[in-house]
Amino acid sequence: MSFHRSLVWTVAQFALVLAIELAGLAVLARLLTPQETGWFAAALAVLLLAQFVGGFGLFVAVQRAEALDAGFRANALAIALTASGAVTAVLALLLALPSGALIGRVPDALLAAMLPLVLVNAVAILAHAELLRARRFRCIFFVRLAGSAAYPACAVPLAAAGQGPAALLAGLAAASLVHCALCLLATGGGFLVRPGFRGMGRTARLAGTVFAANAAQQASESLTPLLIGRIAGFAALGQFARADDLVRQSRRVVQETVMPVLVPYVFAAARERAALRPRYLAALGNLTAVSWPAAGLLAVLAQRLVAVLLGPQWAAVPEVLAILSALLALFPVLAVSQIYLIALGRERQMLAVQLGATLLTLALVAALAGSGLAAACWALVGAAALHALWRVRMVARRLGLGAGEIAAALARNLPLALATVLPVAALSAALSAALEGGLWRDLAVIGLSAPLAAGAWAAAIFGLGHPLAAEFRRLWPGAAGGDQPSAQ
Repeated sequence: MSFHRSLVWTVAQFALVLAIELAGLAVLARLLTPQETGWFAAALAVLLLAQFVGGFGLFVAVQRAEALDAGFRANALAIALTASGAVTAVLALLLALPSGALIGRVPDALLAAMLPLVLVNAVAILAHAELLRARRFRCIFFVRLAGSAAYPACAVPLAAAGQGPAALLAGLAAASLVHCALCLLATGGGFLVRPGFRGMGRTARLAGTVFAANAAQQASESLTPLLIGRIAGFAALGQFARADDLVRQSRRVVQETVMPVLVPYVFAAARERAALRPRYLAALGNLTAVSWPAAGLLAVLAQRLVAVLLGPQWAAVPEVLAILSALLALFPVLAVSQIYLIALGRERQMLAVQLGATLLTLALVAALAGSGLAAACWALVGAAALHALWRVRMVARRLGLGAGEIAAALARNLPLALATVLPVAALSAALSAALEGGLWRDLAVIGLSAPLAAGAWAAAIFGLGHPLAAEFRRLWPGAAGGDQPSAQ
C-alpha cells in the first residue's frame, strides 16, 4: 500500500476510534459515579505500567528487525512472556498482602482480575507490530475499530445494569481480547510459536535499549510534575497539569496519524539500504510544517481555549499553555530523529541522549521551579530544545548532513507559520474589540479561527511553493500517483 493511502486509512482510524471513545465516555460518565470511575482508574494506571514493562520495547524491535524468521519470532515471544510474566508475578505477590494494601480494597480486586491482560497485551503487541511492519493499514483500521467498539459494547450494558467498576473491567477485557485475537488472525498466528532463548542477543539488546530509553522518558514525564508540585506548590501543579494535557491532546494528531505510518516506511527503507538522507530532511520539513503553525495557534488562542474548555477558575493557565506550546513545535523533531537513530542502528547512543536529557530536564525544573511555574515551564522547553538539537546532531553526523541543509529544510516553515498564525491573531484582536467579553465571544473566536487558519495554511503551502504542495497533489483525485513520497 502506498504511503498516502496508508495515511488516509490511519487518519480515518484515528477519527473513528476517537469518536467511539468519546461517545462511550459520555454514556459511561452518566452511568457511573466518580468514586467507581476512580477505583477503575487507579487499577488501570498500575495495569498500564505493567503492560509497558511487559512490552519491553518489542513493538519497535519487531518493526526494525532485519527478518521475521522463526528464530526471531521464538526469541521475541520468549522475551515478551518472560517480561510480562515477571511483572505479573510481582503484582500477584503484592496483591497477596492484606486486602487493600497496594492501592485500596476495590482497586486491588479490579487489578487482580486485570492481571491476565498483561500477558494478552504482550502477545497482541507482537502481532500488531507485524501488521505495521507489513504496512497493512487497511487491516489495522478494522482491527482497531473492532477493538475500540468492543469496550462500550460490553461496558455500557453492564454499567446500566448497576455493575459499577466491574462493567469497565469487562469492557477493557473485551477490547483487549478482541484486539489480540484479530491481530493474531490477521497475521496467521505468526508469533504463536515455541518460545526460545537461543541466539536472542541482538533481539534482546535492541528491545531492551528501546525499552530503557522509553522508561527514561516516562520517568522524566512522571517526575517533572512531582517536582513542580513539591517546589512550586500543588496549585501550580494543577495549572501545569491542565496546560500539559491540552498540549498532549494536540500532539495526538501527529502522534497517532503520521508517526504510525512513517515508522514502518523508514525501517523498511533502512532494511532495503535505500537513501535515508533525503527522507530525513523531508520528514523534518513536512512534519514541522504542521507542528509549527499548530504550536503558534495554540499560543495565540490559549486564553480562548482555556476559557471555553476549563472555565474562569483556570485564569493562570493560558500563560503556561502559551509557553508549553513550544513542546508541540519540538515534538516532530524529537520523534523523527529517534526513529532514524533506531533505523541507523544507533539505539545505544539514543539511550545515552535520552538519559542525559532526562537528568537535564529534572535538574533545570528543580532549579527554576522555585522562581514560579512560568520559570519551570521555560526550563522544560529549554531542556526539550537542547534534546532535539542533540538528537538532530547525531542523525546528521551519521547521514553526513550539514547544519545548513537541516536549517534549509526547517527555515521554509517560518513564513508558513507566520502566514497561518497572524490572520488568526488579527481576527482575535478584532473580535475582542467588537464584541463584549464572555464565553460566546471566545466560542466565536475559536469557531472562526479554525477555518481561517486552515485556509491560510493551505494558501501558504501552495503560494510559497512548499514541498507539501506536491504531496497534496498526489492525493488529489485523478492526479498521477506516487507511492513513495518524500516524507518517507
